[in-house]
Amino acid sequence: MSSEATAKAIQTELIRIEGFRALLFARHREVLSSSAPDERLLLLLATLLKLRKQARACLLLAQEFMVEEILVTTRTMAEVIVNAAYLQFADGAELARFHRFDTQSLYRHSEKLRPITSRELTVEQEAELQRFVAEARGLTQLPDKAQSWSRTHLISRAECVEKKMAGSFMP
Repeated sequence: MSSEATAKAIQTELIRIEGFRALLFARHREVLSSSAPDERLLLLLATLLKLRKQARACLLLAQEFMVEEILVTTRTMAEVIVNAAYLQFADGAELARFHRFDTQSLYRHSEKLRPITSRELTVEQEAELQRFVAEARGLTQLPDKAQSWSRTHLISRAECVEKKMAGSFMP
């Protein structure tokens, strides 16, 4: 890839980042003007902070002409944006599934690490852990091997946001 093509690809991704940021800030303004701070607003603010850090990472990658890494990061940013916007409109049960997926995911990762840990869990600790994970599984309705709460229905979530916000940016 020539340096001109690389620069153009980087510029395209930076424009996309700016568009994503504008979309979330527009939603942020809507939420602030229409309701008191709540869990959804906190989720939106946390998402904005995460995106800001990811955008900084893209700018650092751009200094080194690392186009593929920028593309990966912006795809992640798009996923984060779609999910944050979707959760603004989702019902309470979906919000609970989102929060509980981390418990389930962390358990899966901890199971992989268990053979190399130096401390064994007591029977009581293991029972409590299993109770938390069972509750998370029940709420997420996802198998333990699910890679992500978001990827399974990302397109349908984007379409939902598109309808609710009456915009045409999500596709």
